[in-house]
Amino acid sequence: MGSTMKRIAAAALVALTVLATPAAALDDAQLGALWAELSDGDRAAIRTASGKVGTMMQTVKGSPNARFWGELSGRGLLRNVMLVEIFGQQAAEFEKAGMVAFAVTPKGVESIPGLVKDLEKK
Repeated sequence: MGSTMKRIAAAALVALTVLATPAAALDDAQLGALWAELSDGDRAAIRTASGKVGTMMQTVKGSPNARFWGELSGRGLLRNVMLVEIFGQQAAEFEKAGMVAFAVTPKGVESIPGLVKDLEKK
């Protein structure tokens, strides 16, 4: 087999591997990459918050926390919180500053501790 054919075969194998990889594995890889961006303090915050339904956490849009928590929100482990729930009439000022907030869901209390343990092993 010529070198061109070998490259085509290798590319096909890579494509098949990606297509055969379950979506959950790709999601876990994405979550692992987001986890790697967090500081030790960020990681401690999610561990602590996950202990109680409704615990609210705030961060700045676009931060590693916001991206990680946004992914957890998409999985139903956290929910987006309207800043008015936290800051009342001052919410607009916090929104202008780029603040976002999330709260732990019942599913999050059940799932986040195990998820964090898995992420810490990687």
